[in-house]
Amino acid sequence: ITLATFYKASDYARDMDKDSKFDIVIMDEASQAFSAMFAACCKMGRRQLWVGDTKQMPPIVLLSQERILRNNYIPYIEGFQFVADHSSEPVYQLTATRRYGKRAAEFTGLFYNGSLETKVSQQDILIPERLKTYLSPNGGPAYIPVNLNVGDLRPSNAIDYVVSIVRDYLTINPKKEIAVLAHQ
Repeated sequence: ITLATFYKASDYARDMDKDSKFDIVIMDEASQAFSAMFAACCKMGRRQLWVGDTKQMPPIVLLSQERILRNNYIPYIEGFQFVADHSSEPVYQLTATRRYGKRAAEFTGLFYNGSLETKVSQQDILIPERLKTYLSPNGGPAYIPVNLNVGDLRPSNAIDYVVSIVRDYLTINPKKEIAVLAHQ
């Protein structure tokens, strides 16, 4: 068994000959792979299993959208979507979630034409009373409007608000870990 990043796996593919193939290559997070990575997987393994979600974000590319469209780079960039759309092999979509409650599954299911359903019971969604100011008692996304000053790239009021939400949550759930993602 060899575990590797896409970057490191491309070294394996480059250096492999036809007699040293793996029995199977499993690519996880395939939505993040360029088309070249799918070719590398084919070179590395006798069989491949690609696991991913065509509705997730494709790889990040530092080219303008205009240049991507003008040069027809989308099949190269959005490799997993291209493979899913043009494969003669079976493609499966999971339609049940064991991570999201009903409300979150409904919102996420908007990306999947309403085909996502939850296997989580409502009583498994525990949102402490103190956090219901921020979060829906039924789970799922929350919209919290915050007034921002135009042109302020580091709005302290918004940062302070996010910090207070995280602090409240961790006070109630000290063993949880939270990642806050923000645009630079």
